[in-house]
Amino acid sequence: MTMRFMLAGAALLLGSQMAMAQANLGELLEQGAKRLDKAEVQALLVGATLSGPTTTGGDVRLEVKADGSLSGNIRGVRSVGVMGTWKLEDDGQFCTDLTSAGSRSMQIASCNHYYRRGSDYFAVDAAATPDTLVRRREVSR
Repeated sequence: MTMRFMLAGAALLLGSQMAMAQANLGELLEQGAKRLDKAEVQALLVGATLSGPTTTGGDVRLEVKADGSLSGNIRGVRSVGVMGTWKLEDDGQFCTDLTSAGSRSMQIASCNHYYRRGSDYFAVDAAATPDTLVRRREVSR
């Protein structure tokens, strides 16, 4: 798999085309999920490590630092390091701007809302419709 395809997968992971086989946003909401507000997203993500599957069969792991920076990697056939920044909008959107490491670096920007269903967390593109597929996220400290 080329770096371009891995990064395209990362863009899908962080952007609007991300998938979780179990649910789309409409189903998640029917199951009682709640969208997190700005304060809840800040408490959940700042200082935490996010991880989860990509749509290409790999996984992503990002450290969300209190200084507004991110770092981590996206793994598929190969592992690609990423670094960047994050910001939190008033409506709770968590926006990232990542750049991949290496000679063929690419920029990946996205904004997501986070949802909680019980003790599970999900990232969903900020411009989602009920049919938008959701991505489960593990959050650890």
